[in-house]
Amino acid sequence: MGEFANQLIAGAQKRGSQLAAVGKQLVDNVVTPWIEKTEELAKINEQIAAEEERAAEIEADRLDALSRRSTQALTVGDVRSGGISEVMRLATGREDPAVAESRKQLAQLQKIEQRIADLRADKVKIIGGAGRAA
Repeated sequence: MGEFANQLIAGAQKRGSQLAAVGKQLVDNVVTPWIEKTEELAKINEQIAAEEERAAEIEADRLDALSRRSTQALTVGDVRSGGISEVMRLATGREDPAVAESRKQLAQLQKIEQRIADLRADKVKIIGGAGRAA
């Protein structure tokens, strides 16, 4: 009976070792990569939030500037005054500085929007790869 008990204990120890190995593989191949992907997602979410906040601030500043009444006096070159210099500027094809500034702001907002889209795409790639064995 002692021999049978020793074989039984040895078999149980072998099965226990096999289960431990399977558990370690599960942790190494599934759980650890999933945790890493989750951390990457958290970083991407933070970046998205920061970019969206920055875009909102720029847009709010732009809208605020547009909503305020101009305190500058009319100048001879101002369209509102019908100045000849404005007519000459338009005739020669020179651009209004406000249009140039608007284009610059729009380009900056578009860059931020593209960065947010890129971050979201990275997030989708990470989610798609979560749980896969490496």
